[in-house]
Amino acid sequence: MRPTSYYAGRWLRAKPFLELGFGFCKGDRSGKLVLSYVDVPNVVEQEILVTRDEIVDRPMPKGTRVWVPAKPYGWHAGVIDRHLSGNRYRVALVGRGAPVQLSESQFKVRWERALENPAVAVGHGLVEAPTYYDARSALLDELNQQRRVSRGLTAAISAPIELFQHQIDTAVRILGDPVMRYLLADEVGLGKTIEAGIVIRQLLIDDPAANILVLCPESLQGQWTSELRNRLHLGQSLKDRALRVESHSRLNGCAAEFTDGLHHFDLIVVDEAHNLLEYIAPGSETEHQLGQVDGLLALSATPMRGALDTYRRLLALVDPVAFRDSTLEDFQTRVDERERSAVDVQVLSSRRASIRQKTDVLRSIEADFSSDRTVSALVASCRASDDPLATAWTDLANYVREIYRLSRRMIRHRRSGQLTETYSVAGRAPYYIDIADPARVAIDDFLETYRHRLAHRRDAAADYASAVLHAIAGPTAMMDYLAHPSSDDDRVMFEMASARVEMAGTLHRLQAAADLVADRVAKRHRVVVASTFPPVLEQFESIISGMVEKHTVHRHLYSMTAEQRDREVELFVGAYRGSILVSDSSVDEGRNLQAAEVLVNLDLPLDINQLEQRIGRLDRYAVRPERAEVVVFTESASDWVSAHIGLLRDGIGVFDASVSTVQRLLAAILGDIEANLVKRGVEALKLDVSELRERVEAEQDDIDLLEELESVESATVFTDEALDDLLDYESKTDELRTSVRRLTIGVGALALKPDEDHLGIVRFGNARGIGLPDDEANALEVLLTPKAFDRAVTLENAGVAPFRVGDPLVEWLHQHLVIDERGRASAIARPKRITAPALWLHCEFLIEFDAQQDGLLDGPQARRLARRGEAHLQPIRLDTWTDPSGPAPSDLVIEDLDRTFDKDRDAILRGGSWGLILEEMPAWATLCERSAATAWAEVRTSQSVASSLETALVSAERDSARRIAILEARALRLRTEQERDSAEQELGLERAAALALSAGIREPKIRMVACGACVLCPEEYFA
Repeated sequence: MRPTSYYAGRWLRAKPFLELGFGFCKGDRSGKLVLSYVDVPNVVEQEILVTRDEIVDRPMPKGTRVWVPAKPYGWHAGVIDRHLSGNRYRVALVGRGAPVQLSESQFKVRWERALENPAVAVGHGLVEAPTYYDARSALLDELNQQRRVSRGLTAAISAPIELFQHQIDTAVRILGDPVMRYLLADEVGLGKTIEAGIVIRQLLIDDPAANILVLCPESLQGQWTSELRNRLHLGQSLKDRALRVESHSRLNGCAAEFTDGLHHFDLIVVDEAHNLLEYIAPGSETEHQLGQVDGLLALSATPMRGALDTYRRLLALVDPVAFRDSTLEDFQTRVDERERSAVDVQVLSSRRASIRQKTDVLRSIEADFSSDRTVSALVASCRASDDPLATAWTDLANYVREIYRLSRRMIRHRRSGQLTETYSVAGRAPYYIDIADPARVAIDDFLETYRHRLAHRRDAAADYASAVLHAIAGPTAMMDYLAHPSSDDDRVMFEMASARVEMAGTLHRLQAAADLVADRVAKRHRVVVASTFPPVLEQFESIISGMVEKHTVHRHLYSMTAEQRDREVELFVGAYRGSILVSDSSVDEGRNLQAAEVLVNLDLPLDINQLEQRIGRLDRYAVRPERAEVVVFTESASDWVSAHIGLLRDGIGVFDASVSTVQRLLAAILGDIEANLVKRGVEALKLDVSELRERVEAEQDDIDLLEELESVESATVFTDEALDDLLDYESKTDELRTSVRRLTIGVGALALKPDEDHLGIVRFGNARGIGLPDDEANALEVLLTPKAFDRAVTLENAGVAPFRVGDPLVEWLHQHLVIDERGRASAIARPKRITAPALWLHCEFLIEFDAQQDGLLDGPQARRLARRGEAHLQPIRLDTWTDPSGPAPSDLVIEDLDRTFDKDRDAILRGGSWGLILEEMPAWATLCERSAATAWAEVRTSQSVASSLETALVSAERDSARRIAILEARALRLRTEQERDSAEQELGLERAAALALSAGIREPKIRMVACGACVLCPEEYFA
């Protein structure tokens, strides 16, 4: 082992303190090395004792910043050029000629922390040319502006996604809640994956050490991985296993994988959460662990009046304290009461309802909430008003809406909601093709004959429903059914029917479909061809393969592995010259196929919910003017096919608009049809379509009322004003582009050499040779992936990220600009017609929300609070020009002080140039200190800052008061002890967060970002 004396007088890194950078070894003490870490030259900030085993014993890398004492005053900035023998280095000094050879004791290295007081640096002569400031300040301004408009949600602004209010609002709501457990129940196609992805991305930005698990159906694992990698740019987190995507069936395996079970994960996201329930036994250890996880997001579009017990269990998943012990009967009662409230609230909120109509509603509300004193007081206010538009009515409506919500842990947006008006859902447009299939007579005859044969059999309904399903699907499906008679008694009948169908021909329907598909592919459309039956798809594929190029046809089938299906979808979506996806019902749930323009139904299921799922694969968010074309084959000569099409088209309306919210009604209709097929035959399908349409519309109206009441759209967190600010910033990229060029090209630049091509994609040069230490250059090199200033470019080009805060490269640059002292402290002399020199100090301040104001929070908790704080108090920049007496006159600032540095007239205070200044200002450091004190006083008494803080405080306290009032009322009014306990726990957390939020605004973090001295000198000094 090397002796202690070997390390004395050397700059070393200590393993426990790598974040401090290099420390100077002053010798040993009690057998340990003493490392001195330096802030401003000559000021020892900290001494650390370390063992020799904790030393990183290697020379300073090339590019390390050092400071060399200058005469008669100040310091020269330099960089390590290379290590020489012994403790010597070759150092290149800024503004000097050839490099000089120096021993380690002849220079200083600042610790790798932000320069906390640039004014002290100026006072000590630790200064450089203002060109460094000019190169850096514009980008810092831009990044602070990005923080302002994103309200702390850097995950959204830095991801290559379109920015929609309902998705951002959802993410902000979740991330700002002390209890991060929610059911995301948006209607199909509104982007629940993106909402959850923004939350995931933000947690990983806030805490790179976080562990996150995504559980989804096995068929969607590839789609989730692709979305997280390509749309959320989380490929590295997936590679590092900080973010994992597993199938539902792996839930218990994931729980057993770690000693602390599911507590290992900071967040668990469950897609198609209703399907996960089968893997969670009530009262099991897995259920208990899910209830204890800090963050849980369950994603499910299950409508509120669909499978009610599923809905209850989903709420119990995210809010176990309130719902785990609730019974289906209790929950049904609560839903029924909420439905009554929905009607009442609609009347109270209506601008068209009369005083009499609104007064009639008051009796119902009083009866439902007779023990609620607040309701009684609000009702009395309403009765005292003779104005139907008075605020008392809406106050009562909003109170009932918010306090008696089934669960505040459910977030649901609707396609018809206000927040989604600018969200482009593809829509659907039916295209009917009537065919005359020669085999149809034989098929329909068989159905009738077989029905009479089954009339006296017990339990024949399911078998006959299967026969009808195959029959309306056409000859190929029918032949497959007839090849498998259910009993020997039916064999002869089935064989005779099969012979008749085969003799008539089985390919007419599929040939018509192939002709249409070939036509759409020729027009460069992506076409999904769907059938419930594998033989139909096989036959269709054999026909179409002779009409289009082989590579055009792709498959999505149950017989394939999940990886194969993902690959086929990727090829299908990526094709630009037309493509075909042949798919069975494996595609129906969850798969995103909005890039497809056409859906060809080779057959239609009896189950309308299944058909809605199929169409919903295309009827999702899509940026295109045309609706998805839904091709339906009709057969006007067939009573069976016509009745079925009429039911779907005229009675349900499934070909024209989504009916996903009326699943319960559609399931009931299917049950009635299947139960009556044997008894009534085709008449079971011939329902009164007018009456049926009224039932569907009435059910939709009832659900809309309930869901409007339960939706979050009436109380947005990310407001319209915030969205306007964000979109306004996104529409203007020139200043951002210019600021990046100023940082990376020219004098004082970080020479990354950005090159923006004709598509708007920015690629950077090598990170080496740009004035960074080798280790920093290596870290930066991996971050230099393609970027774009214009968000639209990132949407059109895979692998390209927006140049925004939250992106790893941008975060590195921001952190580098904060820590690196270049540009933070400068000093110049400027000629002016005056008789004596005058010092003026330019200080740039940044005022921010302080999440650590009380010193109790740190790490992810502090970052979460900071994000919520920034929603109210966005970063404020303030510039001052002061001397010891006060602020500079405005005309002096405009005419002299704010002028750009002129290298031909102005002089940088460096080395010998200090001599003349110090003769006139021997107390230079004291003058700088007093001028800085004046600047701090200006900031602390600034009316504009005080106004911004007051506005932010009012906003934060109003928001906190609203949240607390809701939780207080719920804690008092909720029925069960479990629900009240849950509300009390949340209330305690929210009160603590509210206090920290107010404290962080009242006493914000104020930092001096940069300081520059301008000494106005008589012109003869420059002669």
